[in-house]
Amino acid sequence: MIPKTLLFVSVSRLHPPGESEQLQAIVEQGRNRNRSLGINATLVAARGRFAEVLDGPEESLQTLMASIRADPRHEQVTTVLHQDYQAARPAGSGMELVYRGESLYIARSITPLLEATPADRDQAALAAQLLFLIRELGKGPDD
Repeated sequence: MIPKTLLFVSVSRLHPPGESEQLQAIVEQGRNRNRSLGINATLVAARGRFAEVLDGPEESLQTLMASIRADPRHEQVTTVLHQDYQAARPAGSGMELVYRGESLYIARSITPLLEATPADRDQAALAAQLLFLIRELGKGPDD
């Protein structure tokens, strides 16, 4: 079975004080859950927006997305890309936060996807650009 890649964006419902600790808790919980599902996740958080790339088996992705959609820490959960995984196989730590901060560039890469409809002709291009950005942020020094 070919692994899949899914990219979703959402609005964060995390607020100060404690936003950083809440985000770290999401990552720690996600690592354990995602490992058990065979999923690798790469997360960015900027200016109240989340974008996350999920790589793994289709059934596991659907299970995880149902959980994310029901999570009160997210709103406007929107899947913007769903395709076959493009490398040999997904690998990783279960979940990694590769950026957290106030980058206007990253926020501007996420926001149009929250506002677009699936019929918008630019959505696919914007999603591909965001996927590339997150993959680049997640690269280690040996990649």
